[in-house]
Amino acid sequence: MQHGVLPGRPAVEDVAQDLLVRGILALYSIIHTSPDALASILGEFDRVLRPDGSIVLAFVDGTPRESFAHTVITAYRWSVDALASLLEEARFEVVEHQRRQDRDQRPHAALIARRTPQGSQ
Repeated sequence: MQHGVLPGRPAVEDVAQDLLVRGILALYSIIHTSPDALASILGEFDRVLRPDGSIVLAFVDGTPRESFAHTVITAYRWSVDALASLLEEARFEVVEHQRRQDRDQRPHAALIARRTPQGSQ
């Protein structure tokens, strides 16, 4: 018997792969995150994504790291360029972005990124 493998049971590596997700949808999930903690969260996203996984991040567009009052707690703006740079540092490839500005509303943006082959290393 192989070390760490029980008859009729998958190897630990196979189970771990099955626990990874194909995608993360983070719609405004990061706006209340302190800018200093965001890199850690992106690293966690990388850790739980399958090698072919993708992420969608929606956020309030504006001056990066600028705080603003929000209903629940202080929130932070990010620009497309600043957040794309953080994603690339976390080994994601940004494949698309969108911006919108509805009348009498804050500007919004979204990024779609894929985990790069060297992610989670």
